[in-house]
Amino acid sequence: MFTGQRRKALLEEAKRQMYSNGTLNYKIDRRPVWGLQELYLELNDELFNGELPEDLPVLYSSSLNKGRTKSTCYGKCYYNSQGISRRGHRKGCKAVKIEIKPGMTPAQTRKTLVHEMCHAFCFNRFGEVGHGKQFWLKMRKCGYPKGHSLPDQRDFWSR
Repeated sequence: MFTGQRRKALLEEAKRQMYSNGTLNYKIDRRPVWGLQELYLELNDELFNGELPEDLPVLYSSSLNKGRTKSTCYGKCYYNSQGISRRGHRKGCKAVKIEIKPGMTPAQTRKTLVHEMCHAFCFNRFGEVGHGKQFWLKMRKCGYPKGHSLPDQRDFWSR
């Protein structure tokens, strides 16, 4: 029985072989994105049971990466709050806007929007800001267990 790094390496090699011989297929949603607001409403019904506000503005923003030199921002969810309740949490926290970087593939746009919607969900329901426990639980429930990796990026089976 393998454990730790040896087990992980063996599983990665098995997945790589399964992808190369066609046993396992990629799960990339290549449907086109016709509009962010429409996609937001669709994902809200599909993944969040309509719990997010229908009138939350979702728009493209080319100014997300202004002033950044070492990292890239793909999306951002903005919120209002009435102060800090405890570390990583805010009182009366409410999502007010989502911005998405333009020019990404449909799969990347969809993944980024789901990521930002998870932030909005955690703001509204738990007052949690950042990448806390509730955020990662919701990301896993939405089908993105690998965190920040986007489709077409890093390892090919995290899609």
